[in-house]
Order: sequence, then structure tokens, then C-alpha cells
Amino acid sequence: MIKTFLSRHIKFLFILLLLSVTGLMGCESTYTKKFQASNSDYGSRSDSREELLEGDRMYGPTIQGGYNHQNKKLQYSKELSTIISELPGVSSSIVMLTDRNAYAAIIYDNSATGSKGTGTPDESDHTGTTRGMYNTHTGNQTVDPNQIATGFNSYYTENNPDHLSSRMKQQIALTLREENPRLLEVYITANREFINQMNVYYVESIRGVSLNGYLEDFNSLVTKHFGIKK
Repeated sequence: MIKTFLSRHIKFLFILLLLSVTGLMGCESTYTKKFQASNSDYGSRSDSREELLEGDRMYGPTIQGGYNHQNKKLQYSKELSTIISELPGVSSSIVMLTDRNAYAAIIYDNSATGSKGTGTPDESDHTGTTRGMYNTHTGNQTVDPNQIATGFNSYYTENNPDHLSSRMKQQIALTLREENPRLLEVYITANREFINQMNVYYVESIRGVSLNGYLEDFNSLVTKHFGIKK
């Protein structure tokens, strides 16, 4: 009788365990599907996002032929910079508008997955967070206030724009085009030097200085960084 009781008790516990595991698997599957369908996952394929992110490429260069960076006007957009900074995966951004294009310089974070290509190493050095200094290579405790992207104990940058997730760039471009349908091209980068140069223009803009005086240098910079569509 004792053996029969123990046998039944073991079977009961086994059934409970099986149901628990099945329930957990179901929860995990539901969570995974919801996460992949959200804007916070740039790395997974999800039917609910395929049409949006796998359509025609919305970021540049998209126009066949021509010199895409022959801009005639230049201004900083506080509104668009704020909107892009609020997207999943983006820590901060500086968006410059010209008479034809938008140029978005971003610093990305861990608030989304798949922000860059698989196998691309991180450029940022965070060892200073555990060693009590900002830059472990120089021992400096402070950062240059003119640079918002330093590579030390900060959010992430990526030297090559092509290494950023195409879906992340697509999401940024779609957002910018929704806000400003007249845009011909949208260029996106997380290059550290480019970001810091955009910060120089940003500072000048909030001081009330017209950025058109920087137009020649700006056109040269974006042509060098993004190239020309042949």
C-alpha cells in the first residue's frame, strides 16, 4: 500500500513538473514573439515587421547617379534630434537638415538588440568604470567637454556606417521621412569623429550662429564619410 501511495505521489509530482515546464515554455515563447514584434529588436525576423523594415531602403544613398551631397543650406533640427533619440537602441542623436537631405549622427545603447552587425567588435572601453578613472590609458579623470563620443565609459559608436543594423537604419530613416516627407536622402552614422564634428555645429547653432558658413566644410565631410553614388 505504501509503495502504491509513493508511486501515485511520484506520478503526481511528475505531472505537475511537466505542466510547469510547459507553462514556462509557453510564457517564454509569448514573450519572445512580442519582443521580436516590437521596435526593440532589430536582429530577429518577425512577420509583423517584415513589410515595414524589409521594403524599399529608405536610407541613403538611394538616388541613382548624381552628387548627393551638394547641399545649399544647413541647419540643426532640435525636433528631429529629440525624436530620433527616443527610438529604441538610440542613446542620443544630432540631426542636421539641408535643402535636400537629413544627416543623423547617433550614439547607440543596449535598449534594443541587433543594433549592429553580428561579429562587429565594440569600440568603447568601459574598464574605467571599475578602476576609478575615466580613461585608463592616460589616467585622466575628466573628459573633453567638446566631445560627446569619446570611446571611454560611454555609450557605443561604430566607425563604419555599413556595420550598423540595416533595420535600425531603416527605422530611423522611416521616422525622419514621416516627419519630413520632402527629404531626398537620409544618411545615418555612429562614427565617433563624425558625431563630435556634428556636436561642434550643434553648439554653434544653439549660440545663434548660422551654419551656412560651415556648408563647404560640411559638404566635404559628408562626401568623404558617406561617399558619392556612382
